[in-house]
Amino acid sequence: ERERERAAQVRSHTLFFFSLQSRMKEIMGHCFRSARGVLAHRVGLFDLLGFDFMVDEDMNVWLIEVNVNPALFTTSAVLKTLLPPMVEETLDIVLEINDKVRRRKPLGDVVACRTFEEIHRD
Repeated sequence: ERERERAAQVRSHTLFFFSLQSRMKEIMGHCFRSARGVLAHRVGLFDLLGFDFMVDEDMNVWLIEVNVNPALFTTSAVLKTLLPPMVEETLDIVLEINDKVRRRKPLGDVVACRTFEEIHRD
C-alpha cells in the first residue's frame, strides 16, 4: 500500500513538473518569436540567455526577466552539477552548427544536442 501511494505521489509530481516546464517552454518560444527581428543572425555568434520564472500560489508561471548575460557561478551543489555540462553542451552545439554553416551543409539534426530541447527555430 505504501509503495502504491509513493508511486502515485511520484506520478503527481512528474505531471506537475511537466505542466510547469511546458508553460515555461511556451513562454520562451513566444519571447523568441517576439524578438525575431532584433536577434542577431550571424555565423559565429550565439547568445546564452537566462530566463527567470516565478510560480504563484495558483501555480501560474510568470516570466520575471530574460538575462542576456546570466550568472554562471557554481556557488551551490546544484549549480555545480547543472552549469558545467550545460555550458559544454552549448559550446558543442555552437561549434557543430558553425561547422555545418561554414561547409554549407543543412543543419538537420544537431548531433551535439544531447540534453537540450529545441523550442524555436527560425
